Amino acid sequence: MKKNYLFVIDRIENGGAERQMLKVANYISSDINIFITSLHKPSNELLSLIEKYDFLYISIATSDGSLFYKRMFGILSLIKSLKEILSCHQIDKCISFLEWSNVLTIIATRKKGIPVCINVRNHLSTQYGSRSPLILKLAKIIIGKYYPLADKVLCNSYGIKNDLVKAFKVPNNLVDVIQNTYPIEIIKKNIGAYEFRERNVDSNLFCACGRLSDQKRFESLVLSFQYYIKKSQRNDTLIIIGSGTNENNIKQLIQAGDADIKLYSHQENPFPIIAACDSFILHSDFEGYPNVLAEALILGKDCISVDCLTGPREVLSGNTLTDYESAISELKMLKYGLLYPYKKINEEVDYGLVGALIKYSNNKFIFNKIDYDFLCEKGGRKKWREILLTQL
Repeated sequence: MKKNYLFVIDRIENGGAERQMLKVANYISSDINIFITSLHKPSNELLSLIEKYDFLYISIATSDGSLFYKRMFGILSLIKSLKEILSCHQIDKCISFLEWSNVLTIIATRKKGIPVCINVRNHLSTQYGSRSPLILKLAKIIIGKYYPLADKVLCNSYGIKNDLVKAFKVPNNLVDVIQNTYPIEIIKKNIGAYEFRERNVDSNLFCACGRLSDQKRFESLVLSFQYYIKKSQRNDTLIIIGSGTNENNIKQLIQAGDADIKLYSHQENPFPIIAACDSFILHSDFEGYPNVLAEALILGKDCISVDCLTGPREVLSGNTLTDYESAISELKMLKYGLLYPYKKINEEVDYGLVGALIKYSNNKFIFNKIDYDFLCEKGGRKKWREILLTQL
């Protein structure tokens, strides 16, 4: 008889964590009955995908509110609902993604003896520290109390593991790293044919892609690219693909400058546009494991990335640079692209990025565009199955 696994996540929208969760569930679905729930109502698109995989989605009764007592009541009701799901569907093991789901799943399963595997997808010190020192302090208390109670903690970057162990006091032997992996051949088949009108053959076409939010720092990217064009006197173009809360501000910055910057809305399949460009830029404040950077690498693009926490140094080095004890102080040429130093900035020019763009445009860099074994989905599938089916 098949065992029953419950996958729990904060939200089921269009983020990378949601899609990774569904991918992992699919890895083991031939051996396991898959149940999925979320702390908030799922998007119709992801709900359709869950049904396509033939997973069972179980809704949770939630109670949101702005007042403290209503929030506390909402948390208690979520824990109660999770306990009911565990009993009603005779769940054998739980796999949770993201912080609230991780903590609440651990609490709900503690007295039931159900093994729990939790997943961390971001550099938590940066994620919570960017909001306020108080929030970071509270996060350290809560995570430090509950995460050590999990049976396994998985993260997708060596930098995240380092942060969990050192900043949040999660035991080192409890944490394993499984980096994101990708269906390389499928990605390459989805590029189609895309041509930009009036393409200047003597210029570089740069691309950036992601949610238009503070985390991705597109305002700084726009200002830095404008400064680069002014200083280099080149006719290069920057394509930004994405939608989000900062869209109007980004549009205003683009219109106020003279550089050729085009903003495209969110694309279900951005690969044709990325593939038609010369180089991909990642300028985030922080990441977990930057999927879009890895996908651009698979598409054969030259990559230029900030050395933010975490992931870019692992991707661009092919996992030869996984030590986060010290930040880089100057531009580095790695196996798969250029890595420039991280600087904490807001809406301003990043001169490290400007220098990287100038150096890239003035030199004929030859990066590895063949050996992508460390990103191959086959290896990731094997690791996930081993942990979830035999170790947990």
